Amino acid sequence: MIDHWIRIHRHRILALILFGVLLSVLSWKGIVFGEEIYLEKKESIQIVTRWPNKTALQVEESLTKPWEQILKSISGYEQIESISETGNSLILLHLKPGIQKQEIVRSIRNQYLLERQRFPKDSLFPKIQLGKEQENYIVILQKQHKEPDSSRKDLEQKIRNISGVLSFVHHPDKEEEIVLEIQRDRIQNSELPSLSTIFSAIRNHSFGFVLEKGSGKWFQKESPLEFKDWSQVFIPSIFGEGLKFSSIGSVSLQEKGGFRGTRINGLSSETIIISAESSTSLYHISEELKSILLDHKDWILLYNSHEDFMNDLFRSMILFFTLDFVLILFSSFGGKSINDLVVHLFSYYILVFLFFGVLNLLTYPIGRSILMFLILWKYLLFFFPIRRKGPWIGSVCSSLGFFLIMVFGNWIPKSFFVFSLCHLFFLLGHLFLFRLLKLILLNLIPSIRLIHLPWFSYLLKDHSKKQESLVMKKRSILVFFGFLFLGVLFALGSSFHVYPLRPSQGNIQMGKLEFPTSISEGESIRITRQVEESILKQKVTETLVVKQNASSSDFYFRWNELGLKDGIQNLPTESGYFHLLGGLETNSNLKLRFSNANTEEIERVVLGLVPWMYEGTGVKEAVLCFQPSTEGREMVSPSKYRNFLDLKLEDLWRERSLELQSAIVRKVVRDDQLIDVRFSVKQTKDSERDLEKPTKLNTKQSVYSYSFTNYENIKVPGRIYRKNGETSLEILIKGNDVRWEEVKSRIQKFLQKEKVRLTEVMEENAAERNYRPFFLFLIITFFLYRKKDKMVTCIQVLSFFLLWRMNVSIFGGNYLLFGSVATLLLFFNLGVPRRSLLVTNYIPLFLLLLLFYFLPGRGGKSFLEGLVLMICFFLLQSNLLQKWRFFKTKLSF
Repeated sequence: MIDHWIRIHRHRILALILFGVLLSVLSWKGIVFGEEIYLEKKESIQIVTRWPNKTALQVEESLTKPWEQILKSISGYEQIESISETGNSLILLHLKPGIQKQEIVRSIRNQYLLERQRFPKDSLFPKIQLGKEQENYIVILQKQHKEPDSSRKDLEQKIRNISGVLSFVHHPDKEEEIVLEIQRDRIQNSELPSLSTIFSAIRNHSFGFVLEKGSGKWFQKESPLEFKDWSQVFIPSIFGEGLKFSSIGSVSLQEKGGFRGTRINGLSSETIIISAESSTSLYHISEELKSILLDHKDWILLYNSHEDFMNDLFRSMILFFTLDFVLILFSSFGGKSINDLVVHLFSYYILVFLFFGVLNLLTYPIGRSILMFLILWKYLLFFFPIRRKGPWIGSVCSSLGFFLIMVFGNWIPKSFFVFSLCHLFFLLGHLFLFRLLKLILLNLIPSIRLIHLPWFSYLLKDHSKKQESLVMKKRSILVFFGFLFLGVLFALGSSFHVYPLRPSQGNIQMGKLEFPTSISEGESIRITRQVEESILKQKVTETLVVKQNASSSDFYFRWNELGLKDGIQNLPTESGYFHLLGGLETNSNLKLRFSNANTEEIERVVLGLVPWMYEGTGVKEAVLCFQPSTEGREMVSPSKYRNFLDLKLEDLWRERSLELQSAIVRKVVRDDQLIDVRFSVKQTKDSERDLEKPTKLNTKQSVYSYSFTNYENIKVPGRIYRKNGETSLEILIKGNDVRWEEVKSRIQKFLQKEKVRLTEVMEENAAERNYRPFFLFLIITFFLYRKKDKMVTCIQVLSFFLLWRMNVSIFGGNYLLFGSVATLLLFFNLGVPRRSLLVTNYIPLFLLLLLFYFLPGRGGKSFLEGLVLMICFFLLQSNLLQKWRFFKTKLSF
């Protein structure tokens, strides 16, 4: 019936298919290349509110807690974290999947405007922004020689004109700031202004006007030509405007602390990091940059995140088209004619174009597994006939429903389900297109049968009769099945172990060092430095690029021979979590969260608890994921003395604040970079002597507040961490063979008489999901089960178990590789009749094995391993089926 329908509408169907091919070709730029892994994208929203010169406790009470109350009326997030630190409040919302981010941002902003009165008047407007997503397609340019900035401007303009550039950021080799430092002793004279007056004068000072020739408009100039000219700024005093800043302070250009730029092999370097939209865009950008950099000799292309994959892609394309000659050479093995070969190639190439179009529509990446499928199906669909539409289609559809349930239960990776749909697409699509094109091209191609080559004659002989005539002894049969039973038993045991789904990234790697939200930026910089030094000491790479961020650090590098062999070992990450993107993580730990009390009480309990965890539990290290309170001094002045001296409390606080801590007075452009102008007061080494010095007020009088001020030593919390409305502290437990039950028991025993409680236990690498191969074997059994052929189904499943055992023993239990091959073999067994599984059809696979062996790069290794597993499966299955038939018919007990 289907053949009749195809015969009647063949031209219309062909026109529709060719239209689909045309759409696929026109949309080729949208094709995504990369590894076939579904990574859970954690969407988040950050709310940053600044309240300058306020302590962490003040920020928590007046900013953080009101924000938490407001956000209770907002839906769409599953977790809220907050950090209160000096002058700054950070709220982090972890969104639920599928939530409209812009709608939540709009709701938060509107709710804030409605309840603005709940926040301090002098707090700044909050900055609400989406959490930054991980950039996977990266190109890094490094500056080799110091050249005029005009060269960089020209380069940046050319980069903007390249299509596919998502964004790019220039990172200087150092970050500087202009420091205006006041000598406090020089302003104690009654005729000189106070610190707040000087601060306001600098902030409001104008350096004249500048004409923009393009628009013909005048604009206020905010900075002088040279940074030293800040010393010529006039400060108002009793003498008028004649007091220069140089008479009361000094101006200097200093390197800024907390450098957030890039370091190459431990040294600060000037770089441009370019982010591409996709791997296709990345390749286009790299090729464009190679020609652009010919005119910019001072810049080099240092790093391309997908260079290895692109090389593997082009090598696989060469192998893909070389396979046509293999098919021509070996077509006589299957008794194929030139007509069959031409129709097969036309059908398959049309099917590949449509396949690319579907993947482009679904934005699913084409990785090494799919590239291997394209090569292997091209061979298999030519030599092995496909079953006609029948009961097996309905059985496959019902089995796919069960497969989907297992995927939603997170027992089987989503990628394996996608692979299965790809195999079904090739089986049914080739069956349909082969029939269609055979009807159309039947009269256009002359019927030519390829000649058998003489040296193939022996391979084509049927040796089955000779084999069947051999008498197999009972003992050899029992020994064979004994070894078979042991192999399956070991494979079954290993299938219950957990294995991650890690694609091979090749020599080029991207790593990330992530820190808890409660860790300060200075602490993250320190830990990043020591991790960087450790990697360089291990000598696993020749080039290491580190990008320092506020709460994480990015590592870009290329493995050398030692790195490929040993990887990275024993990194001093402390509270950080270092992992390679899509690759092997270097540590797996538990994070414990304590709450149910204020910060001071939790800190006291946690610090006393840590020593209890080491003895007899296997804990190697317990790291504090918070910033402990520091020693501080509290100053309190009785109001009667302030009233007696007619002092305004706000004026005294403002002047004291400017004395004790620096502040950003302006931001100006210098050498095409936005830098800070910092206002500070020179401090002496003896803090006690600073407290004894007078404070100059706006009333021109100097107040010696030390005589009537009470000082008390206190504990000052640097950062206050709250999660889901609870004040919390976290510690990280590290160890290889930790007895977690013993650790938890000791913690609960220690906390019996305390108010503090163990609230949450989290896996540090929870983003990486592990799987048990046993569930994949369940799916395979469900697909292959046939009531009439129970023993054949059993043999096929046993072959898969033995294949898994080989994968564990030879290739280290690469679950992604096994899943790719297993799904292909599963649908191959379903779609191909068993009577066509002739040994002669497997002979060309050994030539492919030879071609894969000489294919360089990580892709060649992946293809070779996949083909080895497939050949081993074919040999195992055919041998087991043969012995079962012999055992069933010839052997009697």
